[in-house]
Order: sequence, then C-alpha cells, then structure tokens
Amino acid sequence: MEHSLGSGRAGLMLGALAVLAAALVVGLAPPARSAPMTMPMGKSHSMTGMGMRERFDYLSHQSTNSCMLQVSGFASMSPTARLQGACCGPMAYADYAKQIPALASFNREHHTANVVPSDPYNMSVAFVRHLLAFNDTILLTNAQMKVYDAAWQYAGDKAPCCCHCYRWTAFEGQAKFLIARRRYTARQIGKIWTLEDGCGSSGAAGASMGMG
Repeated sequence: MEHSLGSGRAGLMLGALAVLAAALVVGLAPPARSAPMTMPMGKSHSMTGMGMRERFDYLSHQSTNSCMLQVSGFASMSPTARLQGACCGPMAYADYAKQIPALASFNREHHTANVVPSDPYNMSVAFVRHLLAFNDTILLTNAQMKVYDAAWQYAGDKAPCCCHCYRWTAFEGQAKFLIARRRYTARQIGKIWTLEDGCGSSGAAGASMGMG
C-alpha cells in the first residue's frame, strides 16, 4: 500500500514538473512575427465617361498614392493596380480642374503621354514601373547630369517631388529619359515636375497656378 502511494506521489510530481517545463518553453519562445504590412492598392478604375468633378470627387477620397510607399514595394504589386489620391495634403477642385487640362495640353504638344502622366492622382503601377526602369537603366553623361541638376531650380518643389518617395525616383527616371533620348532642357524638366505634382493643393502644381 505504501509502495502504491509512493508511486502515486512520484507520478504526480513528475506530471507537475512536466507542466512547469512546458510553461517555461512557451514563455521563453520568441513571439510570433506578424505578417508585413502591405498597402492595399486601388482597384483598376478606367474612369471612362466620368466628368472632371466626378473624377475629383472619387480621387480626393483615395489614399493609395502615399508618400510612405517606396520603390521596393512595387515588386509585389499588380501592374493593373492604381495609385490614387494625393500623397501629402488634400486636393482642391480648382487646382485639379486646371492641372489636368494643362497636362493634356503638354502631352499633345510634346507627344509625351508615354512618360508624363495624364493624371498624377491616378497612375497605374505599370506606368510607374516604366519610369522606374529608366532610372535603373539610363546613365547620363556629365553634360546631361548638369541639365538634370539645373532642372531642380525650375521645379515648384525644387526637386522631382515634395518628398523622397517612389514618385521622386520615378520622376528622376522620367527626367533621365527625356534628357538622354529627347534632349530636354532643364526648364522643360522643371516644368514637367511642377505640372505632374501629386502632393495635393499645397504642392507645386497648385502654387504655380496661383492657388496653392
């Protein structure tokens, strides 16, 4: 009987030790890593048939055109996804209603629709990748670099974009293409950077039109 009780006590002690050991293992285990945050991209929206006001009303409530978005994030994005809305500040209809026709006029006159966005508040991932590729593959000569460097003084933001995000790098690639392949001047590059500003109405485009 004593042997049986002793065996029972020993079993209980061993069980308690096993539970304690398991608890220690769980407590010392590193916390599970959460999945990396990804920014949801805007659904493809052709906006066919939409008037200027309707386009503005839609885009001014989108937020996938973010200054937090970096070039490295484009590898996992669908090419048909769209970067929509203003990246830094609110949009104003008066500015937007002037900016879009100005870009359309520039693209018609200079045949630049393949490298200058028709709407900087509604760009496709494929279009941005197109510009980013120029930045990776085009190497400017010393003379061409002087043109590029001089363009900054003519841009409303004194840079390709108001913040060093994916747009900055994409518009650097755009400038490299236009300088190397189309022989654009510093003033022309600065004008394009100002026209395609997507920071909101406090940005260069709005200010250049006397409303920012």
